[in-house]
Amino acid sequence: MILKKPYAFLIKNFKLLHFILLFFMTYLVYQTNRILNFFYEYLASSQLVSGRDFAGELFNIYMFIVPFLIIIFSIVILSVMYIKKKPMLFYVVNIVIYISLLVIYTASYSTIGSLRFEIVDSRTLRLIRDFLFIAFLLQIFSIIITFVRATGFDIKKFDFGQDLQELEITVEDNEEFEFAVSVDTNKIKRGFRRNFRFSRYVYVENRFLINIVSLIVISIVCFITYLNLGIYNKMYNQGVTFSTTQFIMKVNNSYLTNKDYKLKQLTENNYLVIVELELRSQVYDKVKLKTANAELIVDDKVFYHTNKYRSMLFDLGYTYEDTIIPKEFSKMLLVYEVPKELIKKEMIFKFIDKVDVDYNKLTPKYISIKLKPIDLDQNKKTIVLELGKGIVFNNEVLHKSTLKIDKFEIAKEFKIDYNFCVKTDDCFKSVEFIKPNINTNYDKTLLKIVGELNKDENTNVSGLHNLYNLIEHFGTITYEIDGTVKTQKIGFNEIRPQKVKPTNTYYIEMVGEIEKASKVTLEIKARNRTYRYALNNGK
Repeated sequence: MILKKPYAFLIKNFKLLHFILLFFMTYLVYQTNRILNFFYEYLASSQLVSGRDFAGELFNIYMFIVPFLIIIFSIVILSVMYIKKKPMLFYVVNIVIYISLLVIYTASYSTIGSLRFEIVDSRTLRLIRDFLFIAFLLQIFSIIITFVRATGFDIKKFDFGQDLQELEITVEDNEEFEFAVSVDTNKIKRGFRRNFRFSRYVYVENRFLINIVSLIVISIVCFITYLNLGIYNKMYNQGVTFSTTQFIMKVNNSYLTNKDYKLKQLTENNYLVIVELELRSQVYDKVKLKTANAELIVDDKVFYHTNKYRSMLFDLGYTYEDTIIPKEFSKMLLVYEVPKELIKKEMIFKFIDKVDVDYNKLTPKYISIKLKPIDLDQNKKTIVLELGKGIVFNNEVLHKSTLKIDKFEIAKEFKIDYNFCVKTDDCFKSVEFIKPNINTNYDKTLLKIVGELNKDENTNVSGLHNLYNLIEHFGTITYEIDGTVKTQKIGFNEIRPQKVKPTNTYYIEMVGEIEKASKVTLEIKARNRTYRYALNNGK
């Protein structure tokens, strides 16, 4: 193979290369100035989070490509200057400047992107602004020198017109040389030793240039890796808000369980991994969440959302069922069925966003969240409570809801006194009797319970409005008769007075034999926490 040395071509096009560099540098200094002005205005106005995508407005993909091109052109020119033994310092400095600019751009992009969702410390903003200002000044310096070399102006220190002549294109710079490719299996070992020896000689003789090139290559590889992992395939932790093409979302929590809300086993060989999402739409069209794009990766295996357990997990929240995502933030669950043997493996929730790389915006292709699921079936604990004393639940189901039960009674009927008014000023005392329904073939009685539930706004249990709902969903009554302990799971109706609406007082149908019990206990079971009230039935 016959190739031609490129030095003569590069020397002849010395000015053209610098004009190309000048064009690239001018574009970048303009972009740097835009970002710098943004930081000045933002800090001066004390602006808070607005939901506006500043990063998408200020950055584009070319701002990360052009510095690479400048670095490559600088390396090419540096090699010519090195071969011709001409001053190289400017090109070394130029390479360092634009490597630094790439780092500053990525830090600025990340920081400005976070302004969309949260307030960033002003000290961080000022630090990045100062680095941008330094980068701006260095770019101006680089542009001036490049302009001088592109136009060939002669100044006292840099006589570049004369330098170009002194590069001295020789016959050797344009000569042809033979490049032969052959393989001789009998000479592999000897050739390897010879090449290794020659490589050492080459490195010793050209140490400076090789080190510079190696530094540039390593920096480029590191930056591409950062761009790939930090922007296009970014890994987040739970609780961090991020943006996709259509949604703004956050993984609040993740859970691991094999039981329903009544603590019955769901499956024999599988567990459920539950991801609690909080998201809203950020597009004008009505959009749905494509669950095929929301993957759970466990040990390189991919799992997809199922909603067949929605009625069994309602205590943890709403299981997503192909509904339109609203403009306001809402919570929903994605449920994944995972084999039991994989539940100890690392779990990654991966949202596949569409590829959207254009002039105006950089959008990640994949967004990954490292899950740390809470095992709702472990660390079981029973908390004993007393009548008249309140409790803050502090668990994954009821969160910081509070409960206080003051008293309870068991009887066949209860009497409520009230005033019956014929007219506003014509009232007389009356009585309403509260009794269980009689349309069953077994004896029933009433449990009167007085207490108050204050639901935490973060609690996702649907239909949980008062103490009766809490008992209905999670309550169990145990009672002891003649040394035998029996269980009455709450499943009876609430009897509501017709004439009076007492505050925080509830009448619940129970089996009749509970009146004979010597001990009655109410248990509220919320996943791995049991709250037990020892009730006194008045005997």
